[in-house]
Formats: sequence, structure tokens, C-alpha cells
Amino acid sequence: MAFGRRPLLSLALLCLTLGTARGSPQTAATDKPPGSKQNTAELLQRIEFDVGSSELDGRAKGQLDELATRIPAPDADRRRVQILAFASGDKDLVSANRRLSLQRALAVRAYLLERSVAPDRIDVRALGTIVMGDGPPDRVDVYLGTVNVPMPPRNKPK
Repeated sequence: MAFGRRPLLSLALLCLTLGTARGSPQTAATDKPPGSKQNTAELLQRIEFDVGSSELDGRAKGQLDELATRIPAPDADRRRVQILAFASGDKDLVSANRRLSLQRALAVRAYLLERSVAPDRIDVRALGTIVMGDGPPDRVDVYLGTVNVPMPPRNKPK
């Protein structure tokens, strides 16, 4: 058989196109950060923080209480819970901003653990001042699924 690979690729693309045209379920992103590859995550909650603070206020705790009831059980949905934390601040203080965003992410994680979300299901990402999406800079986003985070270019030594 001398068909080569191209006819199979064309057939696969045609099947995918017909499948989506007929209303088959898709795993496309519901919130796709700019500059990212395909994002298969669903934004569940956005928690806002005061500038320079990692304390969960009453509003944030209420949001997390409600969120804990919406996270599906691991046997029903195997997707991971991803906590992405951000912090505003001086772009030259990268380490301090990352530490603050980590403190925020860990506060959210600890609160979810108290609400019986499985610890082996939660991923924490402290992003500091990386700009992603259109939210406020002092926040934590909680996703269900995989989030592709755009990384800033590294400074080249001179």
C-alpha cells in the first residue's frame, strides 16, 4: 500500500471537523489565558486579595466554602484542581512577589483541605507578577483541569 501519511492525516482532520460540527462534546477551554497553548481548564473561582496581604477575608472564605461544594469527587472527575496565585508589586522584586503569591496560594490550598478537597489533587503555582488573563493583579484563580501558563522570556547574560 503506497498511501503515505497525508491521506490519513486528512481523514483524521475531516473526522474531527465532522465530529465537532455535529455537536460532539468538546474539552475546549472556558477561560483561555492570552499567549497560552490550548487550555483545557475551567475557571472555578477568582479570589481577590488586598495589596500586600495573603489573609483570607470573610468574602474569600465564603467563596471558598461555595467552591468546595462544586469541586467534583475524584471518582467522578479525575481532573486536578490548579491554584494560580498572582501579586502586584515592583517588577524588580521578583522573589518577594513570588513569595507573596505563594503565601496566597497556600492559604487557599489550606482552606480547601479543611473543606475535604483531596490534597493529592491540588497543584499550586505561585506566579508573582506574571500577567495572565484580565483579572486584577492581586488574586488567586482556582481552575479545574490543566492550565498552560505563559512563561516570561529569560534575561540573557550580557
